[in-house]
Amino acid sequence: MKNLFFKKKDALITYGGEYTYENERYIIAYEGELYLNNKRLACEELVCFLEKDGDIALIDGLYSLVVYSKSSEELTVSQDIISYFHPMYFSATDSAFAVSVSMRELIAQNEMKAEMEDSHIPEFLYNGFLTDDRCLIKGIKKVPAMHIMRYNFARGELRYQKRDYLPDEISHINSDYISLLEENIKSEIEGCSELNIALSSGFDSNLLLHIISSIAPECKINAFCIGSSKGNDEVENVKKICEAYPQIKLSVCEVSPSILKSFPQMVYELEDSIFERGIFLQYMLAQALDTKSNFPVFLGEGADQLLSSEFSLDVSPYFFVGKKEHYPWVYYPYEMLSYIIIKKNGIFLRNRDIKAKYPFIRANFIDGVIKYRKLNGTGKEHYKKYVVESLRPEVSPMLVKRPGSTNLTSLFDEDNTEKIFRAAKSSRFYPMLTEQPDRDSGNEVDMDNCLKIIYLMLFERIFCSSQNSDSLKEDICDFDFEKLFY
Repeated sequence: MKNLFFKKKDALITYGGEYTYENERYIIAYEGELYLNNKRLACEELVCFLEKDGDIALIDGLYSLVVYSKSSEELTVSQDIISYFHPMYFSATDSAFAVSVSMRELIAQNEMKAEMEDSHIPEFLYNGFLTDDRCLIKGIKKVPAMHIMRYNFARGELRYQKRDYLPDEISHINSDYISLLEENIKSEIEGCSELNIALSSGFDSNLLLHIISSIAPECKINAFCIGSSKGNDEVENVKKICEAYPQIKLSVCEVSPSILKSFPQMVYELEDSIFERGIFLQYMLAQALDTKSNFPVFLGEGADQLLSSEFSLDVSPYFFVGKKEHYPWVYYPYEMLSYIIIKKNGIFLRNRDIKAKYPFIRANFIDGVIKYRKLNGTGKEHYKKYVVESLRPEVSPMLVKRPGSTNLTSLFDEDNTEKIFRAAKSSRFYPMLTEQPDRDSGNEVDMDNCLKIIYLMLFERIFCSSQNSDSLKEDICDFDFEKLFY
């Protein structure tokens, strides 16, 4: 997929993306899928919407969108409520302003010598991501989650607009979970003879599987499950679940220490967006799905955040360095989804042109399920009971809520443990670790901290070591992971 970008240097404008359009009033570039009132927008319909002074904040879907108004010389950068897969990075110099979904492309476009922004590193080491508009590279920022960015070239003015999303407690009041999800899934699988699903032994992916098999019983379903040799392994349960669906073909992979050889490629793709232990599982999922990239993949992300009442007023999802953030329920699911959940699998899928479908995070589902939030409590109790009663009787006993991230002990073995710990502790980033009194102590925490440091070591090596920005365009699959240890 061609990276979305827009650059204006003096009077010269260049742009590109999956979809582009230009007329006498606008330049438009975007990627992803745009919806308005649960109806997908074609590019021409988007133009009509804008020409009628439509509010960009009303557009739903999964997308990144750039609109430049020639008359007002104003650039608007918008993403969906969860900020799509990639962050929208931007940079400004005396003569140019550039925006891109790719940090690498932005560095190359501006012919920058990339330098690490060390003041942001402690927060990244603590959370695994950076909030607001901050990035790990000096001179580069990103559009904050749940915001629209506007830059006026005539005035040299940059401003952010908060995207308020208050679900309507009245709409879909007579709908249940299945009918809401059916509405989203039907439009996505119409005419499909084959599709993919990321399948676990959890409630969310199994509800999607149940609905898909009911809507399209003749459709071939490729199920993908990533297991682990250590910790909780759900593969056996998933195998038994698949026996209930004759149209399913199951593929299984296992997370092992060998996946660390791909860590440089993961950092290359994720840039500075996220480190979370689940990236190893998600990378393996994307690699497995790459063999079936012609077909969409359905994923259950978003259900945990949107269906539970634990995300209520004054809950602190993260303790950021130096401050404590509070989000009401209406904001927290989107912050969590944007910074962590979607980034850790969406970027890998998007980079392989795999069409990812997230039925739980479409606007109509969010509107419809708010009435269940208190019933669900902190563990989605009402929802789980509903799912168990809805599924086939032979499937329900196989459902077990497993942790959604990798057990890090599966990545460490006798050959690499000492080297990884030694490299991390000798790194210049090690002194930047902050105390984490709210995190569990123990070996997993130490492993997590070491891998975050290795992530930063790789990031600096890949993005900042060369003065030649063209080197960032090279594929680094052959980068020797062992180089970090010498």
